Amino acid sequence: LDSTVGERFCRLVEKVEAVKKNRESNLCSTPGDLLLEYITIVVNNQILKPFTSEKLEMAWEDYTQALKKLRECQNKGEIQDLVNSRNQFRRALLTAIDDFLREVDNLPIGERLESLQDVYSKLTAVRGSVLTENIEDQSFEYFCNWKTQKHQNSRNMRQATDQALCALSDWAANVSKVHANTLPEPTPPYCFSCGICNVQICFRLSICGVSQEQDGQDMKIMSNAFHKVVEHIQKEQQLLCGIREKCEINKKFKQGMVQWQNSTPKINELLYIKKRIKSLRSQLRWKMVEAGCLEEADDLDLPEILKKKEEIAKTRKSLFEEIDNEREEYEKLCDLARGSFPELVPLYPEADINSYLSSEGLLMKSLDRDIFDAEPMKELSGRRPLVYTEFQGQKVVLKGYSVNEESEVRMLEQAVQYHRAQSQKPSIVLPLLSLFFGKSDPLAYIMLPYISNGSLMAVQRISPLAPSETGRVMRGALLGLQSLHAACITHASLNPSNVFVLNREQGIIGDYDFTKTPEQRALDSGMVAGSICLVAPELRQGQPPTPASDMYAIGGIMLWVGGCINTALNFIDIKLQTLLSKLMVYTGRLSVHEALDDAYFFSLEN
Repeated sequence: LDSTVGERFCRLVEKVEAVKKNRESNLCSTPGDLLLEYITIVVNNQILKPFTSEKLEMAWEDYTQALKKLRECQNKGEIQDLVNSRNQFRRALLTAIDDFLREVDNLPIGERLESLQDVYSKLTAVRGSVLTENIEDQSFEYFCNWKTQKHQNSRNMRQATDQALCALSDWAANVSKVHANTLPEPTPPYCFSCGICNVQICFRLSICGVSQEQDGQDMKIMSNAFHKVVEHIQKEQQLLCGIREKCEINKKFKQGMVQWQNSTPKINELLYIKKRIKSLRSQLRWKMVEAGCLEEADDLDLPEILKKKEEIAKTRKSLFEEIDNEREEYEKLCDLARGSFPELVPLYPEADINSYLSSEGLLMKSLDRDIFDAEPMKELSGRRPLVYTEFQGQKVVLKGYSVNEESEVRMLEQAVQYHRAQSQKPSIVLPLLSLFFGKSDPLAYIMLPYISNGSLMAVQRISPLAPSETGRVMRGALLGLQSLHAACITHASLNPSNVFVLNREQGIIGDYDFTKTPEQRALDSGMVAGSICLVAPELRQGQPPTPASDMYAIGGIMLWVGGCINTALNFIDIKLQTLLSKLMVYTGRLSVHEALDDAYFFSLEN
């Protein structure tokens, strides 16, 4: 009996210690408890879509429809009624914006976003990355029911364990009495053994109870609840960020509309600037005539001539400043016309806002060739007049094109298309600074930045590029070509004279003759690089230019540059040879994107 009791007592002590540790660990939250806490935070404290949001959306819809009618109106007599209607809807919209902003100001959006992000971070730290799964809508309900049942099971188990401990206490007392010979009748050994077994069973169930939370179906319920709460967090974060963004948009609109609640912007400032430009242009021309007369006089008065030239420079500077002011005023009016005041175009035809709009700010009618102090660039004027000058502190080139009515329209359309594409990637395509038509000659002028000896032709003539420099320059040219091709523009005029080199590191694509069609440009006599013809074979057979024909020209330019730098060595880099074999072929040429991914350029990067 002593041996049996002793052995069972040792085991029982181990079980009691295990139960003690189990209860102490259960004082901390289990993963299920934490998940339930996070679900409570996410579900019970969520911010819903503002009540005034629907009213605001309806007000915006009414205002947008009023603007659409005004923009499509062709009858000048109906414009004022449409303007009044638009103003009425705008006032209603501003009222709805105020109501919306007041409601949103009372919402703790910032605190809620921080709380959601905190919960999200804790959840993902415990569970890892979130995968997109199809989770049942009842996942929270299943989890809460499961958690309630687990809680009840835990309580029942604790009660059973407490009862077992009481039984153990009674049993131990009986054992003590047996050893003290105080029991009225001896207790058989098997009774002690059965009592110990019953207590051990209760303890074992108590110890295993918590670990069962992580098994089988329970894990699936917790996983579904986890993904569902993450989905709730992401949806509410998206809603709250959308509310914030809507606030910013409406605040900006309100600020811009406060001064125009019951009126339409005027063009008085623009007309005043135009009047100043006209006056300054007349003054400039008159002073230039006076200076010419002084220079042609028999008795030269040098001090007077210098004084007159200073006056001319001062007047020209004032004129250019006013032209810059005119551009800024046009930009303001065009922004208004594109936005909330489309009536500006038909109401003020004398302002010619539509020309500035359609050319996206490129066409400047106040410019003229004779207001510039320009120097001819004789060495580059074999094909068309080129002059070098300064405009608003920048060195520029004016490139003249002879135009008629048809080519003038084509030039404006193609220049605007090029200008739009260049604006997307300004550092890899030569920018057009301005376009204007001569008032005293049948020429159209393109204003471009001046790059001294910057063409690839000039660089190779003066100081040829090294192999590594060639790769960087041609990569830049390809990036520029990629930008044009993305805008559905075929250059059709790529040659060493209109690929430019900046600091021997970057290549940029130059402009082309906007008065010609791509077919006319492609067959121009300038499409050569040394003795290499840059016209693709299919073009010589009468097919129209395509991005693929541009790639053939690029390949020819790279071959020409490679020949220039390797005349003494009579070989070209093997990677460059491989690339050229994929560009200067009849069919199956690489696209710009494929060429940029070629091993030749990849080796340069590394």
